[in-house]
Amino acid sequence: GDFAVMIAALVKLAVASQTCVHPPCDVLRDPNLVPQHPLGEKTDVWALAMCPYTGGLGNIMGAMEVIMQQAVDEIEANNTLLPGHRLKLQVAPDSKCATTASISATIKGLQSGPTKFAMIGDCCSGACMGNRDVGQVYNVPSFSPFCTSPVLSSASAYPNLLRFSPTLDGNNAVIFDVMRNLLQYRRIAMVIQDASLAVSVGDGFASLLEHDHEAGWQVLTSLKQFDDTHLPPAQQSPGVVAQALKDSSARVVWTCLYEDQAVRLWCAMRQLGDFWKNVTMVSSCMWWSQKWLDVGKAGVDCSEEEVMEVAEGAAGIDRSHFVNADVVHGLSGRRVQEVKAEYQAACAGNGGLCHESGAAYAYDAVWSTAMTLRLWLDAGHTVGDIDYGNAEMGTSLFELSKTLKFQGLSGFIEHDDVGDRFGSFELRQIQPGSPRIQVVAEFSKSQGFTWIDAFRWRNGLVYDASRPVSSEELGTVRPTDQLDACPAGSVMRTQDGTCERCNPGSREVGGFCVLCEPGTAQSQPGSTECTVCAPGSVAEERGEPSCRLCAPGTNQSEPGQRECWRCAVGHFAPNPGSALCVGCLPDRITLFQGGTGAVDCVCAAGYYTTAFNPDVPGQASHSCEPCPAGAVCNRADRYVPGQAAGTYITNRSGVWETFTCTSAVACVESEDAVVRCGANRDDSVTACARCLDGFYQRQAHCVACPASVSGLPAALAVIGWLILMVATYYICNDPVSRIATAYLSTSVSFGLLLTAVQGLSVLAQLSIRWSSPWSDIMQVLTLFAFDIELLEVECVSGSQPILRYMMRILIPLVTIGVFAVMYAVSKMICPLLYRATWELPKTFNSAGQVWQALYITLVLVSLLPFQCYDHPNGSSSLTKFPDILCGSPQHEGLLVGGVAATLVYGVGFFAACLIANIVAPAWSLSMPHFTQYWRFLVYRFRVNRWYWGSVLMVRAFMIALVPIVHPSDSNAQVVMLLVVLTVFLTLQCLVRPWKTILLNVSDTAIMFMLLVIVGAASVFSEQLEGAAGDSYTTFIIVTLATCFGVVLGILGVGAFGAAKVALGYAEAANSDSVQTKLAKVPPVVRALSVLTLDDICKVYEELGDYDQGLLRNFVDMIAHELHILPSGSDKLARSLTGSRRLTVAKGDAVHAIRRKVSISASGVSDDPHRAMSPDLEPWSGSGADGIEAGASREPASSGGPQGEAGQGSRDHLLLSVEAEE
Repeated sequence: GDFAVMIAALVKLAVASQTCVHPPCDVLRDPNLVPQHPLGEKTDVWALAMCPYTGGLGNIMGAMEVIMQQAVDEIEANNTLLPGHRLKLQVAPDSKCATTASISATIKGLQSGPTKFAMIGDCCSGACMGNRDVGQVYNVPSFSPFCTSPVLSSASAYPNLLRFSPTLDGNNAVIFDVMRNLLQYRRIAMVIQDASLAVSVGDGFASLLEHDHEAGWQVLTSLKQFDDTHLPPAQQSPGVVAQALKDSSARVVWTCLYEDQAVRLWCAMRQLGDFWKNVTMVSSCMWWSQKWLDVGKAGVDCSEEEVMEVAEGAAGIDRSHFVNADVVHGLSGRRVQEVKAEYQAACAGNGGLCHESGAAYAYDAVWSTAMTLRLWLDAGHTVGDIDYGNAEMGTSLFELSKTLKFQGLSGFIEHDDVGDRFGSFELRQIQPGSPRIQVVAEFSKSQGFTWIDAFRWRNGLVYDASRPVSSEELGTVRPTDQLDACPAGSVMRTQDGTCERCNPGSREVGGFCVLCEPGTAQSQPGSTECTVCAPGSVAEERGEPSCRLCAPGTNQSEPGQRECWRCAVGHFAPNPGSALCVGCLPDRITLFQGGTGAVDCVCAAGYYTTAFNPDVPGQASHSCEPCPAGAVCNRADRYVPGQAAGTYITNRSGVWETFTCTSAVACVESEDAVVRCGANRDDSVTACARCLDGFYQRQAHCVACPASVSGLPAALAVIGWLILMVATYYICNDPVSRIATAYLSTSVSFGLLLTAVQGLSVLAQLSIRWSSPWSDIMQVLTLFAFDIELLEVECVSGSQPILRYMMRILIPLVTIGVFAVMYAVSKMICPLLYRATWELPKTFNSAGQVWQALYITLVLVSLLPFQCYDHPNGSSSLTKFPDILCGSPQHEGLLVGGVAATLVYGVGFFAACLIANIVAPAWSLSMPHFTQYWRFLVYRFRVNRWYWGSVLMVRAFMIALVPIVHPSDSNAQVVMLLVVLTVFLTLQCLVRPWKTILLNVSDTAIMFMLLVIVGAASVFSEQLEGAAGDSYTTFIIVTLATCFGVVLGILGVGAFGAAKVALGYAEAANSDSVQTKLAKVPPVVRALSVLTLDDICKVYEELGDYDQGLLRNFVDMIAHELHILPSGSDKLARSLTGSRRLTVAKGDAVHAIRRKVSISASGVSDDPHRAMSPDLEPWSGSGADGIEAGASREPASSGGPQGEAGQGSRDHLLLSVEAEE
């Protein structure tokens, strides 16, 4: 905002009329006076040219107008450079080589006349600053011929400024290289003129000296010279500066002075005697003209000859003027010397107003401006885009201008990223005999030094730098910067010329006392070398008289270093001056860097401290023991192992041991093993396995027992269990249930669902730490393993593992006892109520049904004492009771119960069922009630798969065995369970034993879902958390929902079927369904009746294996149902049936068909030898054989049992095992 106000004020100032001080240039400065060219097809494109007419540099613009016009004319004559366009220059008012005047002149120049696309100027640094301040606002770039201040290199403060003259930083860099490497000067004085530009150059040169530590520069004095006419008494006039130089005994003086100030200083030095004869001046600012020697302008009392005597040999640097080589300009195509000659001739016609040092840069600037315009137009811009409001105009022109590289009048043109030129320089010298400044060499970035002449000084010294010389020879060809020689280690005093020894901490180098570098020291005076500090010692600063020993806790292994390093963690240095730190023992470490002794070494992470009591003063020894397996020692300097969540650590007889807990909630993380158990748990019990008195365990938490313990949960559980047993009796013994109907599917599906839930309860026994919500689900599933913890039993009995286990294994026996009691009660009460009493075979069948349905649980509970998981300390605990160590007396007591339960439930019950299955075909003929006692084994399966009940018990036994296999390795348990499920799923798919398709599909689907759930359960052994754990949780929930959805669907179908039976619709629907399904049978039978046996055998042999198998299964099923025995000569029958048959009589229709078969079939016995069940109801209706209702369905000679044993039964199961013969 302040800048805008200033610009507005300056705009008002610029409106004031300005007179033309040089009438010959009116045409350039006023575009209205420019003659109109007849070539109307070209478009004029304007640029603003500006340099000062007055000010510190004089009439620069007056000298530049000639060369600029010369360049414009050449561009106009070049028809291919700007086709259709004409570059025009408008000269701005006088910028006066000042910032404020330049702002005013720039504003007026841009506002008057046509819009300009660029500015060629300014020509002094102060004016360039004001020029760019305005250029930013108008979006116009500047092409400056020779603004050289380093300040202008700031692209952020002065953007879009392209400079053709190299900056004064370049002057400093070149002259510094000459003084340091070529002339090898080190001892100098500095004199700087009190002008902003000179001060900036002086600061830059001083910075170069400061950062060049290697060379050992010695600045004897640094002076600032002021103009005599403005000096207060204390200021440094040329006379004061000359006296200071004399007192410093400096032989080489670096300067940055304008020519008039240099003349004044030389005159002052001449007037102080002859000391100047040993003084040589070198300048970074020798931009003087050839008319520098003007004593009148300088206002001194010396003659030109006297000044010249002092000035002889002065050397300096300046930017190149016209290059000396006769090369061709890269843009105009003209030879450099030709352009130079024309300019000099034009200068003569301009009253001798020339500026050869700047003319070449102005020429190059004009041509570069034209070429940039060409590139801009080629990039798709038009003259219409030249607009001060176009924010992109200045930047785009500037970026294009930086890409130009060409040979110019002032040397090769190339710019860096900020627009500064990699310039060419002239190494100049005022040689003896002539005030004319001679060019000794030219320098450029690409070419280096090109030597034109030799250095020449007074006293006949000549130095041809084009050939290399040795250091010894160099002292004979150029003035020295040293005083007369002193003994080694001494230097000459400037005050009186005497020699004095260098102080301690320094050394003599080339007549100078140089401070010892860091890492070296010198304790003796008068030395020429500094001593390198030995390992274990350092010298931090320059000029140290001695090396300091590293303190205890630090070291330095290398010589000549400036600082000691603290010993790394795990190391210590007990003594001063250590070159290396001593390492702690392998099991120890320090808690910090810089340990000073072995006492700082403490037990490292992974160890804990023993036999060391920090409360005992003076005790300095301890031992470090490895962290016990499973414990946590993740930090150093600990006196007890830490306890990780899910582990329990305790000290037994002075030895720390670690136990694995069943959950991370039971055993919490503890750093000091003081608080080891979770809330409300007994800390004294191994693995925090028990709750405190007054609490009971629910999932992994200990929950407070109610104030008054209620027996309601236990009562409800008992009542529910009694209801379930009563329902089992009536459902499993119902006559309808054996028929392959939806009702049968429903009742069996309950058993499949129960088996699936028991299978899931096995997962709860695996060594997997379930996360929520699965921990809740698994807790509920433990009820199916007779886990009574949810009933708050602990609140009554306390935490007594043996009692709780005995209660669990007695539940099945109690169930048998309850069935016995119910049987006895029914015998006493039911007759009084005119109800049928319970029958012993049915009661036995019901109890067997319960045991078989819960067989997984029976085996699982029996094997609990065998489930031992490992602890990190090598011991093991029972999975269910972690506080009981395996092998302990308590465990042995549990083993007795477990062995007994396994023999009774796992082995005894399975052996009884297996034997019943084996003898069933024979005993069903001789024992009338055998099939009712063991009905639960066979009634659910197809007649030729009557043995499948034993297979299911094998499957259940193997599933229950899984938790005791590798109890500590959940992955092994999961793999075994997957193998078991996969094997029996495969058998289920191959055999398809169930009576109905729906049951086969249901069992297959449930086992498949269990496989998926078990596979997914392996994920929890890795304890996934976050999004991954949520994904798996969702997956298993969907799987469980699908599994139970299948079973519930079957139950729904069964319920619907049962409802139809109850409403009396089942028989008609079933009849219609059978007739529909068998509609094609009679035609097929008639067709087969005309075929011979050989024809049928041929058709059979042409069928594929799978189709032959289907046909064999069908024939085998009919043979079992009708009790047909193949004859030895019947090869088709022999090929289609086996030697062992299961014949199932299903009601009176099948009985009648059998009778027909037995009468009419050749070679078939007329006596099917069927044993009749005592609960047969009279058969009503007419069968296929025309027997009347209520008539006997057995021939008198059958030999079958009479009375009750002779009655038919819908649920009779006839098993017959016959030899093939």
